[in-house]
Amino acid sequence: MPDSQLNSVLVKIHGYAHAFTKKEQIVANYVLENPDDIVYLSVIELAELAKVGETTVIRFCRELGYKGYQEFKLALAKESSSSNSNVDESNLIGKIGSSHIKAIEGTLSLIDPASLEDAFDMIVQSKRIHFCGVGTSGITAMDAKSKFLRIGIRSEVTTDTHFQLMNSSVMNEDDVVIGFSISGSTVDTIRVLELAKENGAKTIVVTQFAKSPITRTGDIILLTAGREAPLEGGSLAAKIAQLVVVDLLCTGVTLRRKDESLHYQRKTAESVVDKIY
Repeated sequence: MPDSQLNSVLVKIHGYAHAFTKKEQIVANYVLENPDDIVYLSVIELAELAKVGETTVIRFCRELGYKGYQEFKLALAKESSSSNSNVDESNLIGKIGSSHIKAIEGTLSLIDPASLEDAFDMIVQSKRIHFCGVGTSGITAMDAKSKFLRIGIRSEVTTDTHFQLMNSSVMNEDDVVIGFSISGSTVDTIRVLELAKENGAKTIVVTQFAKSPITRTGDIILLTAGREAPLEGGSLAAKIAQLVVVDLLCTGVTLRRKDESLHYQRKTAESVVDKIY
C-alpha cells in the first residue's frame, strides 16, 4: 500500500505524471476526470472506457505502488468515502429505500428474457445443481439452495473453496453450476466455474459486471444492478439484486414443473409446521 502520508490518491496521480507511459497517462487522465465512477468499474470496463488494454490499467496501478486494481480502488474509495457520503439521519429512510428499489428495478431491466428462459431449461434438464460464491455471495448461494429445496430440487452448496474445487473436479455434463459474484472478479469463484466447465458441466453466472473475468466462464450470463464500492462489501442493495435473480430462476423453474413443485412445497412446509407456535 502506498505511504499513508499521501492523503490523496489523486494528488499522487498528478505527481507521477512524468513517470507514466503514454498509455498509462491515458488511464491517469480518465481516473482524474471520473474519480467517483472508478470505484464501481471492473478492470475490463475501465480499460475499455480509457481505450487501453487491461494490462495497462494494472501497470498504472502498480506504478503508483498498489498491488493491483482492486487495491487501487480500495484506496480511492477510502479517500472519497467521507466527502461523497450524502446520507444522514434526516434522509436515511428515503436514501436506503431508494437504493434498494433502484437495485430491483435495475436488475429487472438488465435481465435478458431469452437468457432467463435458457437458464430455466438448463436447470430443469440437469441432474444436479450446484450453487457457489464466497463472502456475501456465498450467503446468496445458501439462500438459493433453501429456495430450490422447497420445490423439490436438491442442490450442492459449500462456502469452503477447497470443497468447491473438489466438487467441480468430479462434475460432468449432467451438472449445472450457478456462480454468484458481485464484482465479477472473485478469483475462487472464477476458478470453480472454469474447472466445472473443463469437466463438462454447464454454467450460469450471476454478476453485476457484463465485462468482467467471470463472464468468460459462463454459458449463460444474468446481470444484476445494485452498485457496490470497495468499502461497501456486503452491500444490501447488491445482495437484494442477487436475490431477485434467485427468485426469478426458482419461480421460472416452478412454473416449468408446476405439479411436482407444488407437491414438494406442501411436503417441505408440512415437515416444519410443528416448529412454529
